[in-house]
Amino acid sequence: MIRSANDACVAIAEGVGGNQAQFMAWMNQKAKQLGCRDTNFVNPHGLHDPNHFSSAHDLAVIGRAALKIPFISQVSRQKTAEMPGNWKIGPKRLLINRNKLLWRWEQSDGLKTGYTRQAGNCLVATATQINPATRKPWRLLAVALKSRPNQSYPDCRKLLETAFGSFARQTVAKKGEILFDGGIKGGAFSLEAVPSRDVVLPLRVSESQTLSRRVQIFDLTAPVNQGAPVGHVEYFVKVRGQSKRIADIALTARERVPQTLLARAVPRVGNRVKPWHPALRIAVLGLLCGGAAILLLQRNHHARRRRPHSAFRAATLDSPPESSRRHR
Repeated sequence: MIRSANDACVAIAEGVGGNQAQFMAWMNQKAKQLGCRDTNFVNPHGLHDPNHFSSAHDLAVIGRAALKIPFISQVSRQKTAEMPGNWKIGPKRLLINRNKLLWRWEQSDGLKTGYTRQAGNCLVATATQINPATRKPWRLLAVALKSRPNQSYPDCRKLLETAFGSFARQTVAKKGEILFDGGIKGGAFSLEAVPSRDVVLPLRVSESQTLSRRVQIFDLTAPVNQGAPVGHVEYFVKVRGQSKRIADIALTARERVPQTLLARAVPRVGNRVKPWHPALRIAVLGLLCGGAAILLLQRNHHARRRRPHSAFRAATLDSPPESSRRHR
């Protein structure tokens, strides 16, 4: 990582994979898992081969994944390191990082240099700035390929400084914020879909004004466990009048959604029925309660109107008036 030791790459590949072929298969598999679209590895060290290639996009994806490993992040920012020497050079060997940007720019903190005659000067560079308002660090990554001699360092620095000056981090969704609330097949309750972390996007001022999102939920059937993946949310901005997707974030279930009794008893019928939205259920329940109350009031009203008339008829039939008794 510090001195671009190709022999160390071969030693690691053979030590971990047993042989280089197995290790290369793992590298290519990992690249696909990360989402690399234009990458194929045939050796562990990167020396030229017509079938060994990558792209700036894919190197950025790989670099971002590598920085999630604390050891790599820590080592790649070291300017120097020491390791045991040998009989020829002495008891210690001093390693000096080949990434000259670490020495020229205080905010630089990684990541990796590269050079072959065919690929030219290449650099995957990172830098971190502290937001003066929030006091939180913001780390960005830039890739420069086939730069002129010694030009990859100013190229990446210019890219990073431009990005820091043009973009601002904006929290568009909080961890646990409900982005979808609706029914699923056979569910006793509605599904609440949430992001598992804060969604923070780097946006220009013009982009933040046109930001929109679209929630996509999988075709689900209850039961769904808490934390299970249930869909994703996409974020879009307008670029030259066209909608451009800039992020795709996974969504999980906020709480467990059990099956209805009908779905348990008769799955073919119950799993086709989606529950009503809670607000709709409350509204329907309110209407039913209100209707029942009106019917009770009407029934009591009619009962009160009929009661005197029935009493008069009973009195007429059971006991004749006083005048009739006198006449007889």
